[in-house]
Amino acid sequence: MKKVQFDIKTLKQMDYDELNVLAYRIREEIIRVVSLNGGHLSANLGVVELEMALMRYFDFPHDKLLIDVGHQSYTYKLLSGRRLDTLRKKNGISGFQKRDESPYDVFEAGHSSTSLSAALGMAIARDLKKEKYNIIALIGDASIVNGMALEALNDIGQQNHKIIIVLNDNDMSVSKTVGAIQNHSRNFSSVYERFGLDYIGPVNGHNIKKLESAFEEACKREKSVVIHAYTEKGKGYSFAREDTLGVFHGIKPFKVQTGEQIDTHPMQTSYSSFFGSLVEEYMEENDRVTLICPAMVLGSGLINVYNHFPSRCFDVGIAEEHAVTLAAGMALNGIKPIVSIYSTFLQRAFDQLSHDVCRMNLDVLLLIDRAGLVGEDGETHQGLYDEGFIFNTPNIVLTAPSDMKTSRALFELSKKYHGPFAIRYPRSYFRGDDKDGHLSLEFGKWLCPYSKDDAQIALITYGSLVDLLVDEIKKENLKVTLYNAVFLKPYDTEALHQMLDKKHIFIMNSMATRHGFVQEIEDYLIKEGYQGQIHTYYVPDSFVKQASIKEQLADNKVDYVYLMSEIKKYL
Repeated sequence: MKKVQFDIKTLKQMDYDELNVLAYRIREEIIRVVSLNGGHLSANLGVVELEMALMRYFDFPHDKLLIDVGHQSYTYKLLSGRRLDTLRKKNGISGFQKRDESPYDVFEAGHSSTSLSAALGMAIARDLKKEKYNIIALIGDASIVNGMALEALNDIGQQNHKIIIVLNDNDMSVSKTVGAIQNHSRNFSSVYERFGLDYIGPVNGHNIKKLESAFEEACKREKSVVIHAYTEKGKGYSFAREDTLGVFHGIKPFKVQTGEQIDTHPMQTSYSSFFGSLVEEYMEENDRVTLICPAMVLGSGLINVYNHFPSRCFDVGIAEEHAVTLAAGMALNGIKPIVSIYSTFLQRAFDQLSHDVCRMNLDVLLLIDRAGLVGEDGETHQGLYDEGFIFNTPNIVLTAPSDMKTSRALFELSKKYHGPFAIRYPRSYFRGDDKDGHLSLEFGKWLCPYSKDDAQIALITYGSLVDLLVDEIKKENLKVTLYNAVFLKPYDTEALHQMLDKKHIFIMNSMATRHGFVQEIEDYLIKEGYQGQIHTYYVPDSFVKQASIKEQLADNKVDYVYLMSEIKKYL
């Protein structure tokens, strides 16, 4: 069999039999690369023909394609001249659309439901400049019912600026799509028409010839139009196609023949799964506790909880704003809600956290998963910024565990606290298994895991870095007193006063930028008249590119190796 070319010119010259072969080869390539690098598999396998048809019919990059979320763009990348071998690697191909990677990428996304607003904005600009080209937004059935997408549909329907919306309907979000609208999606044409949009479909999203006919019809319409295409998520790979939990949505490296993930942390427990077990224990002992999660049930280690307590667990879909205010309503009526949410997605609910939860000082527990650097997903998913806006929000307590014992102790403390209480933890694994160990924490007080009576250096940090630093400091018998700042807000002013006579105070935050804990502690020390040297280390105020977490920590000089070298300069 002759070698198949992955490029647009060849794509446009193929007959339909050849296109079927190309689709097969593209799926082979996507499966091969993701099995080695990890990535978003199922969504990409489902849109192969859809993106092939778009690239055959339209004239990209003259015409503009916005792919909602952006993580299902692997076929588009391949056919626009990019190899996938370095996918999600440092200095490699991004797992999302990336404007500086190719002129074919005209928009960057990582969170859902942004494509329609951006497409309308581009269409208004196009028409004001009297230019002529098509603007196409490819959006999924779970994303289009998000509040922002509905706001955009409402505006698109009243504007005379045409865009083409291609609805990729596979009845899936990360896992099964939830919500009342989805239950009626097969009869949804009248809803789009009531928004003032034309409707074409349904169309078989794996039939390139029929898709091209739909595109041709859409281009003839004078106003904005929705093309409703049905696809199969995970098509071409049985393990992904049959997955209803979302395991193959975003997957680690795996064995192609068996679908088995390659476990890089055997016998280790993740922060996510451990907090999932703590939530399950709490809901077992207290029937007034509920759990809310916006579409990330599997990723946050909560599948067992949802199976155990289906009537008290709520997957609200891609609706972070709704999730937080839903919790506020529960808290106002005597229920203790737990909101489990990725740090990067909490950004979307900042107003609700501030206005609806903290302003009324409501009893809500916030589990902020994947805080800090998250690795290969890159700029759009880094969990670096929640700390800064939480510090600037009154009433909320912000904490960070460093191991299993502090995780359990903080969780136990949150049960007794009445008011907004947040625990932020990384996309990481515990170094040891001390889940049965007991630790009692005093509210607002830091831990001191290592101390020397004559130490002239105090070191303040938190999170997984603590244990690594303890090991290194002990090994070299350094004259350093180390503080584990398990409470970020309120912070331990008594401990800070105890170090005012030290010559050097090092403040290290590997899980956020300066705008939060580091700035607060430095400002407090200066206000209290500290006369020594303050050395601060934190993730730079920038969007951190994709790489492994270890590489990101080293590149941004917030790993324990760099910090130890800095401390030794002053010993």
